[in-house]
Parts: sequence; C-alpha cells; structure tokens
Amino acid sequence: MANSIAVLIVHTLGSEREMIRAVRKLATERDRDAEFKAELDADDLIALLDQTDREVDEHLAGLTAADLTEMRPRGDRPPKLGLEWLVSNYGHAREHLAQIELTKQLYDSRT
Repeated sequence: MANSIAVLIVHTLGSEREMIRAVRKLATERDRDAEFKAELDADDLIALLDQTDREVDEHLAGLTAADLTEMRPRGDRPPKLGLEWLVSNYGHAREHLAQIELTKQLYDSRT
C-alpha cells in the first residue's frame, strides 16, 4: 500500500527534525510509527511545514564546524560524521519528494 502525501510530509519532516537535532547533539523525541498514520489536512500540513522551517533555521544558525566534522550518534545506528548524516537525510527527503510527485501525478491522472 502506498503512503499518502500527508504521511510522506509528516515522516520527512520528522526525520529532518530528528537529524538536525542529532547532529547538534540535542535530545529528541520522535514517534516514527505515528508518522505513518498521520491524517492532516492542507492547513495542518502548512502549519507543520512552517513550524519545521522555523525549528530547522534555528538549529542551522547554531550549527558549528564540530557538528559537521565530528562523529554523531543517532539512535541505535553507528555514529557517523555530522555532515554525512545531513547529506544522507537530504537524499532521504529527495526520495520522498519524488514519491509525493508521483502520487500527485497518479491522482491527477484519475480525473
């Protein structure tokens, strides 16, 4: 079964927030399973996007060279350089953006 656009957005933003916090060595709470059950309307998604943009901008402003060049743990995964985590997360987000685009194309083709 394919994920809805809302689920893909909620999951991608959850991953983005978790990643930037991990790179900055900040604790974070995330319910990844709940992201895949999200049912938000357009207004709620826009509010979530705005909130995440503000949070990520704040974390990027505080990013240090050490955050990028030192090893950072993330959950139960082996530590990686902060920059490696960020590049990996960028790729993850691009994959889901492509899924969103494909889902939209499939939906539009039905009408």
